[in-house]
Amino acid sequence: MDEFPAYRQPWWIERVLDRIRILLIDRGIASRHHYVLEVRGRRSGLPRRTPVLLFGIDDVLYLVSPRGETHWARNLRASRELKLRRGKEELSFHALEIGAAEKRFVLHKYLHHFGNTVERLFLIDRGGDPDLFWASA
Repeated sequence: MDEFPAYRQPWWIERVLDRIRILLIDRGIASRHHYVLEVRGRRSGLPRRTPVLLFGIDDVLYLVSPRGETHWARNLRASRELKLRRGKEELSFHALEIGAAEKRFVLHKYLHHFGNTVERLFLIDRGGDPDLFWASA
């Protein structure tokens, strides 16, 4: 299998679902890993919001863009400053991008930590080859 089969809904369905997720997270109705990421747009400078999953390994927090070079990932790479919100909680961070070798390790942990969610989005087997997920992400 050369390519990783990623399932992608039509853009308007994803946008509607993201808005619903943001609404729920803003109201504190989400699991402890769900946050709303707010980062400045790299061109407009306006705040952009998207739902994300935050997880930690050995007291280090990670954000993963499982769909690869998304707009929020590019915006974060450009600004490095971000806010994570859930309910009334707000956290501010300065982001650092990790190297390729560490990315493989983090993606492997991400796949096992959020397996059910990742399986639904990417149609993969959690026990399968992490290199396939690596190729997609």
